[in-house]
Parts: sequence; C-alpha cells; structure tokens
Amino acid sequence: MRRLYGIAVITVCVILMIGVQRGYSQNLPWKYQSDRLISQYKIETRERKDIPETGIQPSLRSRIVHRLDSIEEYSPARGVKSRYIWGKGFLAVFSTLAPNTEIPRDAISAERFMIVMKGRIDQRIDGRTVPMQAIEYERMTPISGHRERKDII
Repeated sequence: MRRLYGIAVITVCVILMIGVQRGYSQNLPWKYQSDRLISQYKIETRERKDIPETGIQPSLRSRIVHRLDSIEEYSPARGVKSRYIWGKGFLAVFSTLAPNTEIPRDAISAERFMIVMKGRIDQRIDGRTVPMQAIEYERMTPISGHRERKDII
C-alpha cells in the first residue's frame, strides 16, 4: 500500500512538472508582456520572410540577458577594441577607440548605424567629415528624470 502511494505521488509530481513546463514555455513572461502591449496599443505585427537562411547560429542565446562586458573582446585595428554580436540577418559591433585612432576606409554594402555613447568622433560620410559626440547628461530632479544626447547615424 505504501509503495502504491509513493508511485502515485511521483506520477502526480511528474504530470504537474510537465504541465507547468508546457504552460510556462507557451506563456513566457516576455511573450505575455509583448502580447499585452500589442493588444493595448493596437500595434500591427509582421513577420519578416525576406531574411535568407544562412545556417549561421546566433552568437547569444535568445531570451537571455547578456552583459556586454561578458562578450569576448577583439582588436580589429590598432587602438580599437570591439565586441561582436550576430544573429539571423544582423551584426552589431560595439567598439572602443583609443584617442587619435583612425580606422582605415571600408566599404559596407548594407545599412550602418553609428552611435556615439561616450566622447566624440569624426566620422567620414560621403567624402566629408561629420563630428559626432555624446554630450554628458545633466541630472535633473527625480520628477523630470535626466536628459541625454546620443548622436546616431
């Protein structure tokens, strides 16, 4: 009798674990929040079908928060330290440049975003130099928050 009771308890526990796991995997907290916002603001969603299958595996696990400083750092040019993140259809490069560093001209066949997070940089665009800088933010009162400027191209 005791053995039957033990088997029944184990069976119920296994069934509950499977049910919770399935329910959780179908109703992940981020998905719930995303679906709620889509419904609340009547956001039209779409799924991109034009990204070709490359077979390249993303560099980071999905739905996991990763600290930028935990990603391996490379030095693609003298005075440059970069961290690379890639996925299906995109590549992001976070770089830190030493003072007076120049990166050789390159040809990029796709869109590129340059975001200056700290300091200043002279960016060559269509043969002319465009200065870009991140202005240090000024703390305001707790009610108004703070103000920041980040240059993006």
